[in-house]
Amino acid sequence: MNIYLAAKYSRREEIRQVCKAIQTRTPHHVVSRWLDGDPMRVDNRAQAEATAERDLNDLIDCDILVLFAEPFG
Repeated sequence: MNIYLAAKYSRREEIRQVCKAIQTRTPHHVVSRWLDGDPMRVDNRAQAEATAERDLNDLIDCDILVLFAEPFG
């Protein structure tokens, strides 16, 4: 099963730990590529569009979406 973990970018390191736990303790695969590698810099429109397209493709590939929501207010 493919899982997409969605959260505020500032929570990236925390969500990476969740990703690691899922992938080491279950047969499931996390498809959230925004968690991989170094923090992405978006310096221009082309990079922003490529980043958005990558994220949309990851969402299309997922079976389950897990949202780590922020408190309102």
